[in-house]
Amino acid sequence: MTRNDQKQDLNAPSYSERSLDGRAHLVVPVVALVEGVHNALFYSAEEIAKYVETWNGVPVPVFHPEEYGQNATANSPEMIERQNIGRLFNVYFDPDGGKLKGEIWIDIAKADKIFPAVLSTIRSGRPMEVSTALWSDHDDVSGEWRGEAYNASVSNFRPDHLALLPGGEGACSWDDGCGIRLNVKILESKEVKMPKEVIDESTIDQSKRPVMAAVAALKQLCSAGLDLRFLEISHDDLRSKIQTAIDQLDNEQWLHFVVEVYDDNVIYQARGHDLASGASAMKTYQRGYVFNEEEDTVTLNDDVVEVREERRFVPVENQSAAGDSPQPEIDRKGAEIMSATKTALVQSLIDCDCTRFKADDQKWLLTLEETQLDKLRGIDPPPKVDPPETDPPPKVDVPETLEAFVESAPEAYRDKLVAALAREDTVKAELVKGLLANERNEFSEEELKAKTTTNLERLVTLGRVEVDFAAKPGAPASEDKNAVAPMPLVFEPATP
Repeated sequence: MTRNDQKQDLNAPSYSERSLDGRAHLVVPVVALVEGVHNALFYSAEEIAKYVETWNGVPVPVFHPEEYGQNATANSPEMIERQNIGRLFNVYFDPDGGKLKGEIWIDIAKADKIFPAVLSTIRSGRPMEVSTALWSDHDDVSGEWRGEAYNASVSNFRPDHLALLPGGEGACSWDDGCGIRLNVKILESKEVKMPKEVIDESTIDQSKRPVMAAVAALKQLCSAGLDLRFLEISHDDLRSKIQTAIDQLDNEQWLHFVVEVYDDNVIYQARGHDLASGASAMKTYQRGYVFNEEEDTVTLNDDVVEVREERRFVPVENQSAAGDSPQPEIDRKGAEIMSATKTALVQSLIDCDCTRFKADDQKWLLTLEETQLDKLRGIDPPPKVDPPETDPPPKVDVPETLEAFVESAPEAYRDKLVAALAREDTVKAELVKGLLANERNEFSEEELKAKTTTNLERLVTLGRVEVDFAAKPGAPASEDKNAVAPMPLVFEPATP
C-alpha cells in the first residue's frame, strides 16, 4: 500500500507547535488503540477505558526498542537518549468506536537528530502508523469478534511506550483506525504565522544596522504584494522538496524517507517488506540531485548506490609540538587501506597456530598499532605439558542397606548404632502420630513416614505458629492463595 492509497481522516485536527520545558515540540493527535482483534488478541472497549491515565507520559520512540535482538522497554536512560523523541499526553477514551486517543509531543530538535523523516512526514500531512507496547493479562479463551477470530482476550493494560512506525504497519493499523491522523485540507490551507522576534538593541552590531534596515524594507515590500525571488532556499524547504521527489519512488513494497541532505547528494532510507515472506527490511541509499532554481524543483540523478552508516575514530599520528598546528588528517582512501591491512594482520594472528589468540580477541587486537601486531607474530605458544598420570582412587564397597552398614561396623560401635537407630524410630513414630492428630494436617501416614525426622520436626514447629500477612505492607492478602504473577511485556509486531 502506498501513501497515496491511505485515506485521511478529514475531521481530525492538524498539528501545532508548542513549548515544553523550554523546548519546541510538534504536537500531533493520535489514535493509539481501538477496540478489536489485533495480532490474534481481543482488546475490548471496556478494558481500553479501564486505566486511561496510565498512558500519560509514556515514551514515544521511533520503532520498538531492541536489545540483543529482543524487544526491550523504552523506559530506560539508554533508550530515552538513543531512540525516544517525545511523550504521549492528554490521553482520553472515546466511546465512539472504543478508541484510545491522545497527543504525541515530539521534541523537534531531538527528532531532527534521531530520525528527521518523522518531522517531514508529519508536516506534509502524510499518515504515520503507531504500535503499542504494554503488559497485560491473558485469559487464553478463544472467540470471535465481528467475524474475526482471536486466541485470547487481554486485560489490565500496563503501558510501556507508543512507537512511531514511519513506513511500517502496526497490529492496530491505519485501516483499523489507529495512527497519527492529520487533516490534510487544514494543513494545505493553514496560515503559518511566525512569532515576532524580540531583539535586545544593546546587542546589535552597529555596522549591521543598514543591512537590517534593508531586510525590514524588503519585508514591507513583500507584504505589499511585491513578488521577490531569492537564489537561496532554507534547509527545511530543500529537504521538503527532496522528500517530495523521493516520494515518487514509493511502491507496494517500499516507502522512502530522507535521512541526510548534502550540497549535491542525499541519503535516504527505504523501509519495506519481502512480498513473499512478509519479513521487514530496511536499506540505505546515496543519490545525487539537482535543484532547479527557476522551476523550484528537485530532480534525482541516476547515480544511486546502497550505503551503510559507519563511525570511525582515526588515531592522531605525528602530533606536532605544543602550540603548533596539528598535522593534516589522513585522507579517507589511505585510512581504508590502513584499516584493511590491520584487519588482515589481526586475522593472521588469530588463524596462526603460533599464537593463542581467538576470534573474541579481535576487538582488542584492532586497538593496537601495526608495529605492535608485528611483534606479536614472533611469540611462540608455551609447550603443551601433559598432566602427570595418577592411579585411580581405590574402589570402596559401600553397604547398600542400613542393616548391612550396621553389620559392617566395628564391634565396639555396633551396639551404639543399634541404640541410636532405635531412638530415631521411636521419635519419628511419635512425630507422625502427633501430626496425624492435627486437624490441619493434609499429609497421609505414608507421606509422613517417608519424610526425614528433621523435616517432621519442622512440620511440627510450623504447625504451632499462626501466620498473618494482612498487617505487613506490600504482602498478599491472606485469602489470596492463588496470586498470579504479571504477564511478560507484549509488543505488537510491526508489519512494514
